[in-house]
Amino acid sequence: MKRFVKILIPRELSQNSLRERLLGINSQYAENDKFIQRASSFLKMLYVKQMTIADSYDDGYVPLMANITARFLGNNVKRQPHYYKTYIDTLIQCSLLDVKKSYQIGTNSIKGKSKEYKVLLSNENDKVIDQLEKKILLSNNIVHNIDHQANIAKLSIDEEKYVFINCLLSPSKRKQGINILDHISIGTYFVKEDQNGRVHSIITRLPKELRCAFTIDDMQIYEVDIKSCQPFVFLRTIHQELNYRKKKRRTLEEWGEVHPDIGMYLSDTTSGKIYENIHRRLKKLKKTEPCDPDELKETKLKVLANVFFADIPSSIRGVTRHFNDLYPTVFDILCNLKQKYGYKYISKILQQTESEIMIEAINSLDTAISRIRLHDCILCTKDNVETVKGVILSTAFNAIRVMPTVSSGLWGLEFRQLIEEYTSWGKEMSDLFVMLEINKENRDKVRKSVFKKTDLLEEQKGGVYYAKLNELFDPTKEEAVERERNTLYFPHHWKKANYQSFNNFYEREINSIFNGKLNDTEGWNKEYLMSIKQSWLDYFHYKN
Repeated sequence: MKRFVKILIPRELSQNSLRERLLGINSQYAENDKFIQRASSFLKMLYVKQMTIADSYDDGYVPLMANITARFLGNNVKRQPHYYKTYIDTLIQCSLLDVKKSYQIGTNSIKGKSKEYKVLLSNENDKVIDQLEKKILLSNNIVHNIDHQANIAKLSIDEEKYVFINCLLSPSKRKQGINILDHISIGTYFVKEDQNGRVHSIITRLPKELRCAFTIDDMQIYEVDIKSCQPFVFLRTIHQELNYRKKKRRTLEEWGEVHPDIGMYLSDTTSGKIYENIHRRLKKLKKTEPCDPDELKETKLKVLANVFFADIPSSIRGVTRHFNDLYPTVFDILCNLKQKYGYKYISKILQQTESEIMIEAINSLDTAISRIRLHDCILCTKDNVETVKGVILSTAFNAIRVMPTVSSGLWGLEFRQLIEEYTSWGKEMSDLFVMLEINKENRDKVRKSVFKKTDLLEEQKGGVYYAKLNELFDPTKEEAVERERNTLYFPHHWKKANYQSFNNFYEREINSIFNGKLNDTEGWNKEYLMSIKQSWLDYFHYKN
């Protein structure tokens, strides 16, 4: 196994650049090669964390426990300069590191908080190919998954579409998206397998909006997964606990007859409707009333976070109360296991069981079939969907002894629809949500109104909303243009021709969108639209 992995980093983090910085501040460590090598590795590791899971951190600050930092940089003050505080102070003096020094020691009632670190860069787009030791990127209990890496390599990317969509995302996601594309271009996928059997890679960290830019063998990607997977795989633990506690060996169906709520849980999980049933009860919806997809997703996250993965609650309320009312025996089993082994035990056994099913399914498929495992689902092409479905059903039944519901669909379907709707409604509106840096709640509210109801669009026509748009995209205002220039990112491996191609692509999109709107002036200000169209065209020509 290779000891190093290739990564793309800003030139400022390279050892040569760091040496120049140290010389610039007359540091006594400027000629200490070991100091420079270790400091550079620390900055690279921090940068990779910022880029690969950017949305998990607040403003790019990465929390690191003191013992981890000390183990990485040195924890013996007598071995100066190889002591972690010396490294941190020196990097702060070089203006390469910022530290939020506030921290909280954890107790039984208070969650601890570590110091947070952020790499500071003056030119993030100037990147070079470098290497980093795998043991720095991956912890000791992680195994490199060669098969998964080979399958990821089969993915194809429509780069123009990828970058086009990436420019619509929030600034942190844009950085993350371009960092991912950069590393895919050099064949680095950051593949690792955790203790619970889950495989993590650059694809699992991919922003969902960018999924529609990928294909396998030039064909659209479909995902096949078990509906309500984690509540379903918990059936095996329920079965084991009931047989052990009651000192009787029965099937799940038989236990369902003894405990009606177990029978209901069994029916709801095998049909994949457990989240929907809890949501209907929570929102007091009738059976004939449709569930709002966004609200249903929120309920699903609450069930997993508050019922399965949280500690034993001091008081039962909200979604936890509804779960307890519907499935009291299941909730009792959950609480007993958490009390006996700790609340993290539940997530561990669920992920292990889920991984067991998916690993067996992947291994059962013909090696000629292009497939990629993504946590609780398998990605494949349309012609292999039914084959993958059959294999997942078979392996799930062997593991749980009941049959689940397996679903399939286009990978990133909701965002494919979003892009189609966005194209039909006008690019200027979709980009505006990001450019004005509207907070997520308002941005989603505006997006829903524009794409579904259109009432907010009419409401704000000609108002402050449009005035801000004009101000931001007026190419004569260099400050606004420069501000936006700093938030758009392009792949490292793109040359001048690709920049031109990208701008041509944008120009075609702008023309096709605005020409359609200009032909239908009902509810629109034609003169205003023409000025916005020209601003967009001038803006992208200016950037090039």
